[in-house]
Amino acid sequence: TKDALLGAGIRNNFGTAIQEVLKDNIAGIGTRSQLNETLRKFIEGTDTEKAFLNRYIKQTTNDSVMTFNSEYIQTIADDLGVEYYLYSGTIISDTREFCQARAGRYFTKAEVEKWASLKGWQGRMAGTNSSTIFIYRGGYNCRHQLWPVAKEQYESAKERGRTGLR
Repeated sequence: TKDALLGAGIRNNFGTAIQEVLKDNIAGIGTRSQLNETLRKFIEGTDTEKAFLNRYIKQTTNDSVMTFNSEYIQTIADDLGVEYYLYSGTIISDTREFCQARAGRYFTKAEVEKWASLKGWQGRMAGTNSSTIFIYRGGYNCRHQLWPVAKEQYESAKERGRTGLR
């Protein structure tokens, strides 16, 4: 969590944008004063646009906290040998299709692991694999959680048609 907020999170979310501004300057597309102005706007924002750093602080904070929470839950689930999960969370206006298809539904561990092999869904985090899918879930800024559940809860959900994808 600390690394996401202070280290890699800052580099990943902000470093690339700053690097592009610097490349343009080196390539002769802009002057030093234009570079200074661009970086100032990037850091401080303008009257019409929030600073780049402010635009992504909510996502960075959310991802850090949710990842920490998911890692804790998954450590316990692994220790207990859990094989069933509930994909929990609400649907809001910008919920991704990935999450909409899973929210409120129950899955086996094997089903969840297979999600990692799906390529290119919107928001997918780099490094998503069959182990990290339990941590990264629907990707960047995902507010959903995979809760371990008992086999009986899964079986009950199955009887009600609430297992698998929508």
